[in-house]
Amino acid sequence: METADLQKIRSVCTPHLALIHPSATRLTRIVLCRSADGQPWIEVIFIPPDEVHAEIRMQILTVSPDRYVEHQNLLKQMYRLRANVFGERLEWDVTVTDGGERDQYDDLNPTYILTTFGGSKVVGCARLLPALGPTMLERTFPQLLADGLLHATGAMIESSRFCVDTTLPAGRGGGQLHLVTLTMFAGIIEWSRANGYDKIVTATDLRFERILNRAGWPMARLGEPVAIGNTIAIAGTLPADEKSFERVRPPHYRSALTRADAYSERSAA
Repeated sequence: METADLQKIRSVCTPHLALIHPSATRLTRIVLCRSADGQPWIEVIFIPPDEVHAEIRMQILTVSPDRYVEHQNLLKQMYRLRANVFGERLEWDVTVTDGGERDQYDDLNPTYILTTFGGSKVVGCARLLPALGPTMLERTFPQLLADGLLHATGAMIESSRFCVDTTLPAGRGGGQLHLVTLTMFAGIIEWSRANGYDKIVTATDLRFERILNRAGWPMARLGEPVAIGNTIAIAGTLPADEKSFERVRPPHYRSALTRADAYSERSAA
């Protein structure tokens, strides 16, 4: 059954267990599945060595306000990545200055979740702000909420400006989603749980909603889809729990998350 190429048995399922081949050059992921009629089956995925090695070189890094200066080079890369993705590739109506994309929510002391490759290249990012304060969803996109209000709690965090560099030749986890995407999902969940949040709220589009479903991390909608600019936008909440983390976490997932127990009330740290 094992070949040099990635093989899959059955369709997309949720990963619950990963085993490492004794040679450490090939990863085998065993997926426990259940069909529509309730019958169980097992999916076995063989991941080629190049994908394993690329995954090992990825790491999650959090940049809270007290670390902005320390990681200013990575933040500059993040703003450039956002400009490339939102301004150029997706052609959204965003403000790009000196090659980087920023908006007013970057002035509210967010925590940034970054995926780095080789320790120095930013290949994924997201911005986190407490949902009780000013949020992009409630202030900029209230039309995505059923009654225009977020009804936030202290256990809710807003994620915005999520993007990844999919040009990175790092393969796709399980033959499905890019490893950077899965790494970012895991990093956001891990940080949220470590800092007392159990729910993530976000505004996204229908394309990304499908990506979340494929990752086994479905979003609960907060309103109906709305056409905004050149995309169909949607808002929803995502669980930040152990079950979701294990579903999306790549087998070689690494992070350097740090918990900041004291910061301003507008900081997500």
